Amino acid sequence: MINVRNIDIVFIIIDALRKDYAEIIENGLVKHGFVKYENVIAPASWTIPSCASILTGIYPAFHNAHETREVKGLSVKLRRRDILSVILKELGYSTILLSANPYLRPSNGFRFDYYHDFLYRPSSLILLSSREREEVRRLKAKHRVEGKAKTARMLLSEGRYKLLVKMTIGSFIKKPYGYIQGLLSNWPLDKGAGKMVSKFTDIISNIQIDRPRFIFINFMEVHEPYFNDPCGKLTFHYNFVTGKEEIFNEQCLEKLRRAYRREVEYISNKLLELLGKLDEVNMMNNSLIIVTSDHGQMLGEHGRISHGTFLDDELLRVPLLIRYPSNLDVEIAENTEGYISLIRLRRLIIELVKGKLANDNMLYSDVALAESFGVHQNVAKLLKDEERRRMEEYEKYRIAIYWRGIRALYNVDDSRFEEISPEASMRERRHLMKIIKRHLRMAHIVKALKGR
Repeated sequence: MINVRNIDIVFIIIDALRKDYAEIIENGLVKHGFVKYENVIAPASWTIPSCASILTGIYPAFHNAHETREVKGLSVKLRRRDILSVILKELGYSTILLSANPYLRPSNGFRFDYYHDFLYRPSSLILLSSREREEVRRLKAKHRVEGKAKTARMLLSEGRYKLLVKMTIGSFIKKPYGYIQGLLSNWPLDKGAGKMVSKFTDIISNIQIDRPRFIFINFMEVHEPYFNDPCGKLTFHYNFVTGKEEIFNEQCLEKLRRAYRREVEYISNKLLELLGKLDEVNMMNNSLIIVTSDHGQMLGEHGRISHGTFLDDELLRVPLLIRYPSNLDVEIAENTEGYISLIRLRRLIIELVKGKLANDNMLYSDVALAESFGVHQNVAKLLKDEERRRMEEYEKYRIAIYWRGIRALYNVDDSRFEEISPEASMRERRHLMKIIKRHLRMAHIVKALKGR
């Protein structure tokens, strides 16, 4: 059996990286001894449920860290104790989380021994003190006004000239201040990667650590925003906005795609820099290194942008590259039919740590699923009545299923297929229904047992 103390684990998530844009990263990593895997499916289309599935080895319906009608965004928590970081700690590992993602942190249930937060956005220059901001809020509530112009007139009528002057000056210099600050920090091209690689270098250079390390990293470079103008700051709620076709015009979308490619190239270089640091301290050959993404990104396909809620191919097909320790003889499967769900990585890691990993067959399955339980963000307040009604259609439980070259999207709440590969026969459709019913039945049983 391999000595667990000789194997460090580096698990890298490149947030929002879709498979069809990942070629430059794949080519670079293959040259460094990584195995490139195909037909890899993320279990969800946004960070919390997907990373929860990676660390628990089960789908969102089983771990329950997913959106509902009532619980969305940062309110979604992973409440299980049997996550990979905890298991590895019990096996003697020091567990470390480096994250630039506000969703991937201990407060959301992702428990590690050490957590380093690299979330960064250029801050605004705030001229009003906290007491003055509270006074403005109180006056706005008293006079029931919204908007800058109405607030300014209200302050003028109230004789609050100092507040009016400071607020006016602040509104004029806010954007240029943020722009200059972004330029100085190389944001949004770099959303924390530079500092993360530096911290990673400090961690692996610490010879005082006498335990193997499980380092889980989330890079946000490929995630929006991509540049400082209205097109670059388009967010998820625009998917439901009336007239979005004018907003998502081809000029804007092409600009988004170019910026997305630029981010992929940038993080590719940072990855190679990180691998170089591993090599400098002789860790490359004694480490398991996994590079993947938690979900993809919509760049105008099907009239959509960003990620979450939807279950399109562009959101679910992600890259996966693994570099196995050189002292471990892992047989790589030649017959690679089938799919790899990210939920299967947990078992591979545990088997490797226990010295039981002989091949990578456990990664493959005939079936891979992905789930959405509704709209994942609180965006209703940003929408008009008609837009909210449009959004309401997505407040439903849906399952994407991949099986033997067939892709289908099943609406559980309405009990119907919304999408299915046209070549699927009636017999194949019936088999897909069997798979879905078995999945739902097992999830129901697990919830019933947990409720006892």
